[in-house]
Amino acid sequence: MHPLKSQIRTVLFLIAAALMICGIVETTHAQESAQKNFERWIVACVKPNEGANRCTLTQNFEGLNKTTNQRFFAFALSIVPDPTGGEKVQLRTPLGVKLSERVVLQFPGADPLAIDYTVCSNIGCFAEFKFQDIWKKMLAENATAKIRYVLINNREITIDVALPGFSEGYAYMHEAM
Repeated sequence: MHPLKSQIRTVLFLIAAALMICGIVETTHAQESAQKNFERWIVACVKPNEGANRCTLTQNFEGLNKTTNQRFFAFALSIVPDPTGGEKVQLRTPLGVKLSERVVLQFPGADPLAIDYTVCSNIGCFAEFKFQDIWKKMLAENATAKIRYVLINNREITIDVALPGFSEGYAYMHEAM
């Protein structure tokens, strides 16, 4: 497949996944959608007219502007189906990040994983990697992880991710598909 076509397919898939995650997907043509929470993790499923459910497991992170007391989007970590088979992890940051700095995922006692950004759209910038058993184990066995990204103004953002509920949410996601 031509690289541009592959990138377009990836962007379209990311946008569709983000819309499903945000609950913006309309239930047209008898499409059904469902959502269930596991601690801070959310399993969101859409059942198309034909075929199996399409589900994602996501945790969204919001920050609080102490000056205005308004919430703002900070980060999302999602386990989504990979069109090439299996699953992948998508890390979504807001716009305005320094792409050359990459997103860093850090589990306690493990080496940090720096992930290249794949694409930016009007809803944020995405970095992704293949979801393998080692990541499932790390998410299940740790209570927290850290995610770091850098804004264009060189401000470093580090977010502590609470991981309880991941195993239950992941199991439910697979049961629902």
